[in-house]
Amino acid sequence: TLRRHYYQCIHCGNRTLKCMARCGNMARAGTLWNDNLCSKCFGTFDRKLDISTWEYFQERRDVIVKQQRDPGRVKAELRRQSKYRDQAKEQGVERPFLLLVSMPPFTRNAIAASLGFALFLEPYFGDPHAESIHILCDSRVGIQARANQSWETLNPLAHNANWCDILVRVMECVFDMDLEHKSYEISQK
Repeated sequence: TLRRHYYQCIHCGNRTLKCMARCGNMARAGTLWNDNLCSKCFGTFDRKLDISTWEYFQERRDVIVKQQRDPGRVKAELRRQSKYRDQAKEQGVERPFLLLVSMPPFTRNAIAASLGFALFLEPYFGDPHAESIHILCDSRVGIQARANQSWETLNPLAHNANWCDILVRVMECVFDMDLEHKSYEISQK
């Protein structure tokens, strides 16, 4: 069994561990998952990314974050039509999609980090629509995937949880509420 020491990133507070390629960099880690390679080695081995250093990510992030975010620009993003917006509408999550689109990039990245991934490492970082749909509808780590019930996940004919389903399930789980009044129905039998 291979054991690795866990560390904590001082910037985002998430768990990290040393890269298994022994380059000296740190790889991402989560509660039930660990990356074996840092982003530099992952790009080298998988040929998915052409990056040389973390400075590349920092420079890219800073360019996008320093763009002016005035109310007019935010309203234009909210009105913009895209394939991601159409996907959100089809999935029944357009309201949270628009809420995420209206947020600053760092806020969206913080939400993504709480779900276990970093948006500024993705090739679509800077497009609020692509970032928002990834946060909501990613098939493994998105909010919608986490709210789906087991029978919805296994049944190919079942639909994904829409925004109302997500809210009800989160409130029932977190606040121990019975919003569908199942206990009342059971007591009346």
